[in-house]
Parts: sequence; structure tokens; C-alpha cells
Amino acid sequence: MGAKRKKNRGSIRQRSRKTSGNRTRKAKKRKKLANRRAGRRTKKTYRQKVRESANGRTGFPTPTQYCLSTWDWAAAQSVPLRHKEIYSSHTLALTPPIGIDEQLHNVFRAEQFYSPPPYVAEIPNGRVWGEFGAVITPDNKLLWDVSIFPPMIPSEHHIFRQPILPPLQFTDETVAVLTFCASSMYYHWMFDVVSRLDLLNKCGMHIDRYIVNGVRPGTFQEETLERLGIPKEKRIHCSSTFHLQAKTLIVPAAPAIQWGPHNWQIQFLREEFLMRSKLEPIFQYERIYISRSLASNRRVKNEEQLYEILRPLGFAFVHLETFSVLQQAQIFSSAKIIVAPHGSGLTNLTFCQPGTKVIELFSSNYPVYVFWLICNHLKLDYYYLFGEGERAPDKVDPERGYDDMVIDIEKFAEILKIAGIRTSSGGIKKLSSV
Repeated sequence: MGAKRKKNRGSIRQRSRKTSGNRTRKAKKRKKLANRRAGRRTKKTYRQKVRESANGRTGFPTPTQYCLSTWDWAAAQSVPLRHKEIYSSHTLALTPPIGIDEQLHNVFRAEQFYSPPPYVAEIPNGRVWGEFGAVITPDNKLLWDVSIFPPMIPSEHHIFRQPILPPLQFTDETVAVLTFCASSMYYHWMFDVVSRLDLLNKCGMHIDRYIVNGVRPGTFQEETLERLGIPKEKRIHCSSTFHLQAKTLIVPAAPAIQWGPHNWQIQFLREEFLMRSKLEPIFQYERIYISRSLASNRRVKNEEQLYEILRPLGFAFVHLETFSVLQQAQIFSSAKIIVAPHGSGLTNLTFCQPGTKVIELFSSNYPVYVFWLICNHLKLDYYYLFGEGERAPDKVDPERGYDDMVIDIEKFAEILKIAGIRTSSGGIKKLSSV
């Protein structure tokens, strides 16, 4: 009898719990119905938002987190993803540059250069957003190392300021990412975009199309892509409303996040634009001065004075923007002595022969190491000279990065002499008084 009472009590409790559960579910349904009738928005799950965005019905939730390294993100996934190192790491001993200052600027004090192993990673259902091609994982995280953007602080990437991303488009293809925030600049295009094709070519993964940004008809970007076998029909162009999810996204490492340029990049560019073209040297370009008089910044204000010194020494004055990429490669491959203000044109040092002498001119407070590093990779003789103005030996002022410069003629003659380029002292004295 006692056992039967206990059993009845248990069944009563169970019925009570079921009734309570049913009441709760019914209350939730009534609340949802009331919200819909009132025109209120009900909270949706992340998956619901993704489905609606993929159908082009709504915007897409903005990432709230970032991952510093694509390699680390791929390695941490529970389902193994393909990510492959293409080259081994290496270390290069650096030869100090030669200048006329008593103290070497801090930018040039490194004694060695370490190049980490570059890689390619495969991201199923990876996404690319925006005009500059930011890369987003399927779990909605920004991959910082392949999406860098000023002010170069991950948490301040402009994607985090977007209230919502554009509706998502989907492609059932394998798509590779070749985007960079400064792809409109020749140096960054060649080293931070074009050179990454070497990694894609060697990764062994089939690629249907390529995502690019900043490519306009008739530009050096289009010229290089056509030469490297990426015609218009294989390109997907970014825009401000761009938001694409690929069945498989292939992401090559972005060298810009590391100190560079790297030797593998230089060798790839030399092979594609110099060796395969079988360019012959041109005698008239053995001594060249690269003019920026057609540019909007970093111009040498007293360039005419430099011209009067260099012309009798057999220097040709060159405006690189009037030549194709292949022609620029041929000019630099022909050169034995190069004098130039700092600028993207010196990217073509990549095509120089060992032993070429390079004199780089800087504004007073903005030295940059990249072309000195290229000279170290290729065994070029590197010299530098600062323009007039105040400067500190241990600082770089980014606000002065695009300043025009005035070169002291006597100092210019001195650096030419140190480099073994003879000048006429009478000519220097006359020009100093102008």
C-alpha cells in the first residue's frame, strides 16, 4: 500500500512537471506571436543570420574577434585543415650601409635578417569582405595577418566599426586571395601581392579564380597579372560592397606582416620578369638617375643642380612611370650605378646585377630600410644621403614620409666620391653658389 502511494506521488510529480513544461513552451509561443504581431524583431541565431544573408535577404553580422595568425588559426581547428609551408626559414647577415653621418641611423643597425617559412592555408567556407579584401574565417573571426590595415592595430581594423556587413554572396569554387591594403603602390603590389603567386603556384592546390583589389585597366597591376597567367576572366574584383564566401578559400602568407622583403620573393620576381624575358642590357642605362619630378611627393627640389653634376658623368635621367614593368626591369638590369630619391621606383633594384652601386636619397627624417635589404639579398653596394633639415639618429617621423627634399650639393659630391664616382670640384663650387 505504501509502495503504491509512493508510485502515485511520483506519477503526480511527473504529470506536474510535464504540465509546467507545456505551459512554458506555450507561453514562449504566445510571446513570439505577440512580438510578430507588434512588429518587433525577435532574436535570431548566428546560423539563421548566415542563412538569410547567403540568400541576399539581409546584411551579415560583423566579426567581433580577430586571430593574429592564419597559420595558428588553421592549426587549432578540430578538423585538420590543409596548411603547408612552401620554403624553409633562413637568416641573412646584413652589411651596414655607407653614408657620411658620424652615427648610423637606428633603421640601419640590424646585423641580421630572419625570414620565417612562408605558407599557404586552405579555409573551407572562408569569406572576403570589402574594398581591400579582408579575410574572415567560417567562425566569423578576422584573420589579421592577411588583412592588415592602417593604423596597423588589429583591434582598430575598420571592419569592427561596421554596424553590419553587406549581404553574402556564395561561389562553389576554389578561390585564392591576392589582396592588400596598399596594392595601388608599385612596391606593395610587387612584393605584397604578385610575389605571393609563387606560394600559390607551389602549394599543389587547384585554384579556379583569384580575388584582387585596386586593379584598373592599363595599369602595371593589369600588366603583371596578364603576364603571370591571370586574365580578366579569372579575376574577382573587390569593392566597398564586396562580401564573398567561397567553398574553399586559399590564403597565401602575407609577407608585409613580417620584416621584409624576403629572398624567395626577390627570386620569384627576377625569374618571372627578368630571366624568362631574356632581356638584353642597354648601354645607355649603365648610369641612371631616377627622377620623381612627375610625382606628387618625395621630389628633389634642387634636382637641376644634381643634373648638372651627373650629366657630365654619363647619367641618364629616367622617369619610370613612362615605362612598362618589363622595360623597367631591363633598365635596372642594365644599370651599374643608380642614384634615386626614396620611392617605389627602387622596387626595380630586384632586377639589378651583383655589384651595382646604389645611392638612395632621403628626406631629413624618414629613412626606410627596405631597399637596403634588397641590396643585401642581391649583393649590391648601398649608400645613402639625407636631405637638408633637422633629424634624430634614432627616430623616424611618419609625418615626414612624403616630404619633398633639398640635397646639399657638397654632401652629394662627397657621397659620390665615397662610392667611387668622380666629379668635377669646379662644377660643385659653381653650383653651390646658385
